[in-house]
Amino acid sequence: MTTATELKVIDCDSHFWQPLAMWEKFIDDQYHDSIVQAVDHVIGGKPLPGGAFVSASTRGGAVLGALGKNHPGGDHAVARLEWMDSEGIDVQVIYPTMMALLPCLPDADVAASAARALNRYAADFAFAAPDRLKPCMVLPFYHPEQAVEEFHYASGELGLEVAFCPPTPSAECGWSDPKLDPLWQAMQDAGVPLTFHEFPRLPDGVTPLVARNSYKNSPPMLSLCGRVVEAQLALMDMILGGVLHRFPKLHVGIAEAFVAWLPAWLALMDRMWERSMHKTNTEFTGSRPSRGAHGPHAEFTVLPADQFRRQGFVIAFPDDLWLEETIKFVGEDNVMIGSDFPHSSAVPNAVATFKASTPGLSAATQRKVLSENPQRLYGFK
Repeated sequence: MTTATELKVIDCDSHFWQPLAMWEKFIDDQYHDSIVQAVDHVIGGKPLPGGAFVSASTRGGAVLGALGKNHPGGDHAVARLEWMDSEGIDVQVIYPTMMALLPCLPDADVAASAARALNRYAADFAFAAPDRLKPCMVLPFYHPEQAVEEFHYASGELGLEVAFCPPTPSAECGWSDPKLDPLWQAMQDAGVPLTFHEFPRLPDGVTPLVARNSYKNSPPMLSLCGRVVEAQLALMDMILGGVLHRFPKLHVGIAEAFVAWLPAWLALMDRMWERSMHKTNTEFTGSRPSRGAHGPHAEFTVLPADQFRRQGFVIAFPDDLWLEETIKFVGEDNVMIGSDFPHSSAVPNAVATFKASTPGLSAATQRKVLSENPQRLYGFK
């Protein structure tokens, strides 16, 4: 255990594979067959029922890296803890991989049951070292009522402390839709942060993904669409759609989306909001219009970038492009790092890599990014 003067390193972006054999026992009998069939579609790279998206990481009928070909710590807690010790990592926040598609199924009951089974598995996985292994809960976000119910179960009964969400909303309900306000309220009340985390996906004709069919043979295009543009849109929706304004103590972050785009995106939102307010006030001769269908722009008392500084965070790779510049723009309290373990692209020696990538930052700021920010945000002891 670290002392008050030692650095408690928190890896804020790692994963486990969640093969069906390891969590099938947590599925409620009533929905077992439907969920197993959906898993077969995910592993086979086929569209899920109702069009729920296909991963761009599927080639030749198998999900790359999801079949145990990488580090055994992806599936086994003891091996993960040994790797963490070798890297000097004290705590890991753990995200799902392909199984994260299941709570997006169109059938609300099946989606909710899949989320519950995965959350039970996550809590069981963490039992090996609950102070060090912090898996995210998954929620059926496309079904708001069921998402609230599962949130209370996962956070209350299972003790999961971080919520994961793919940044692409359903075709019917954006992230700032009032239908989701009860969920944001519950998260705010419980002090549970929400993290949007994406992976490249192929268009399915139903889910409003940014990627186009013409991009399917270009991994760089799919990666930028999935990891960056989807994250940009989710953050825009949460800010300009008024979620952070309505829930000023809700913490919302972006993971594995790089960071070079973030300062410019926040600055552009500030500029667009200021221009829209100037135009509105001119057209309405000084009166303030009522809240519109797309968000309470006229009610903002805090600029979008400052809303992010108050409530937002970004989880960067330790060697991310323009990482030092991003920290200086958004603030030293709003950035953390993640290794992406156990993917083949995982960054080894995360602490040394981060320090080497940010020579212009003070030791105190580096300490915040590596340790103090996630401890404060997540409430980890």
